[in-house]
Amino acid sequence: MMKLFLFIVLIICLIYPASGLSGPNFDDRRLERAECFDNGDCGNDKTCNGYKCENK
Repeated sequence: MMKLFLFIVLIICLIYPASGLSGPNFDDRRLERAECFDNGDCGNDKTCNGYKCENK
C-alpha cells in the first residue's frame, strides 16, 4: 500500500510542474491577467486581447 502511495506522489511531482500550474510561466500569465482585467488597460501602445496585453 505504501509503494502505491509513493508511486502516485512521484507521478504527481513529475506532471505538476509540466502542466504550467507552477513556476515562472504561471506567474507571468497571472500578472498579465491582473494587468489586463484589474487595470482595464495595457497602456497607450498595447491592447487587451482576452487576458493578455498585446501590441496594437
